[in-house]
Amino acid sequence: LSRNRGGDTFAAVSVEITPGMQVLGDVTQIDLPAGKPSGLKEAWRILQEVEGIRFVTFTERDVARHRLVQEIICAYERDDAQAAKNNSSQ
Repeated sequence: LSRNRGGDTFAAVSVEITPGMQVLGDVTQIDLPAGKPSGLKEAWRILQEVEGIRFVTFTERDVARHRLVQEIICAYERDDAQAAKNNSSQ
């Protein structure tokens, strides 16, 4: 895909799916209005069990970045984990 599709729904991108394609995205960089679902997160949730589709998740160890950027990534990951924990206990 040639442009940022993080905010598109599956219906908006399904006509572009071809064998062997790769879709790249960063769920930490979704800047959609509140309440608008992320197409990337939606695809991950729906397609993760489909044979032939693979998702690869990188961590701060996979990317060579400045130490401060790695610390920022870790901080956001901790915050996401805490938010998920809080949501599951409600």
